[in-house]
Amino acid sequence: MGVRHYPPISVGAFQDMLDELRGANWNVENTGTRSARVTSTSGATKFKLVTDEDGTRAQLLAGDDTPGTWKPLETVLSHYASVSGAETTRWDTLANELAALDSASVVGSYVDTANGDGGPMVAGEPKTKTFSLTPDEVQKLLDGARSKGFDVTKTGDNSYSIDTHTAGVKLSASYDAGSQTATITITNADFYVPNSKVWDKLQPLMPHHVAAAAAHTDASPTPSTTDAEGHVSYLEMAEQKVRNAWDKAQELDDAAKKRVRDKAAAALDTAKDLAKDVEKGLQTTGGAVHDRAVAIKEKLKKTASDVVPWYLAMGVATWVVIGGALYFVFKDEGRRETTKRAAMAAL
Repeated sequence: MGVRHYPPISVGAFQDMLDELRGANWNVENTGTRSARVTSTSGATKFKLVTDEDGTRAQLLAGDDTPGTWKPLETVLSHYASVSGAETTRWDTLANELAALDSASVVGSYVDTANGDGGPMVAGEPKTKTFSLTPDEVQKLLDGARSKGFDVTKTGDNSYSIDTHTAGVKLSASYDAGSQTATITITNADFYVPNSKVWDKLQPLMPHHVAAAAAHTDASPTPSTTDAEGHVSYLEMAEQKVRNAWDKAQELDDAAKKRVRDKAAAALDTAKDLAKDVEKGLQTTGGAVHDRAVAIKEKLKKTASDVVPWYLAMGVATWVVIGGALYFVFKDEGRRETTKRAAMAAL
C-alpha cells in the first residue's frame, strides 16, 4: 500500500487533527500520542498516521491508492501540515495554536449587571503585570486614573492603592525607579469580572508605547520578515501566554485543565522548534538579541516541563535512544539469566 510524507507537526496539532477527523465521522483508533489508525465513515478506507521529528507519514492500509481516496484525509491534514514546509507556515501555525489556547482558556462568561456589559472569562490573564515606564509616565498614569474618578492613595515611597469604584475593582501599584518598572496587581474584583476586562479598562491610560506593545502581542509577526528581534519578542510573548494560561488553569476542573494543557502543549512544541532555529540563526551575530534567543529557548523548555507531562516533553528521538538502551539492557539481563540457569542445571 502507498505511503505519503508530509512535514512534522506537533503532538498537540496531531491530536487536534484526530479530533477533526472524529468530527467528520472518521473512526479513530489511538495507538499513541504520535500515531493512530483512522477509518473512513464507509469503512472502505483505512490509514495509519505517524508524526515525529522527521516528518508526518500516512500509510494506506485499506482502499484504492487513488487521488480520490487520499483527498479527504489530505484536506484535513493540510490544516496542520503544509507541503511546502515554509517558515511562514510554522509562524502561522504558532499563531493559530495560541488562538486555540485562548479559546481553551475561556472558562465561562460574565455579565456586569450594573453596566449591561458582558463577555468571556479567560483563564490566561494574570492578576499582576509589569510595565516599563519612566517616572513622568508613571505620574501621567496616576493622573489619568484620578481623572477617571479612581481614588489613588499613596501607601509608601513608590507604592499606591487604587479603587476604581467600578465592579469592586481595586488595584495596587508600585514603581522601581532603578529599573523603571511599574508593577500593577488586581487585588479585588466582583466575581463576574475577568482579569482581562480590568486590563482592557486600564489600557487607555497607558503611554503609547505600552499600548502599542500590548496590541502587538495579539498579532503574528510577519512570517517573511528577517527581523530576528521581532521573532524573539513573539516567542517571549508566546511563552508568557502559555505560562499565564497554565497558572490560571490550576483553578479549573480536570476537563478544563486538560483542554488548556493540550492546547498549551501544541503551542509549546511549535515554539520550541522555532526558538531553536531563531537562536541558531543568531549565533554568528551574537549580541543582546542572541542572548534573548538563548534565554527564551531555555525558558520554553522549562515551561514545557512544567505544563506538559514529562513523557510528552521529550522528543521522539530521545525515546528511540532510551528504547534502544533498554532493549540492550534487558537483552543482556536475559542472556545472563539463561547462562545462570544452564550452570545450575549442570550441577
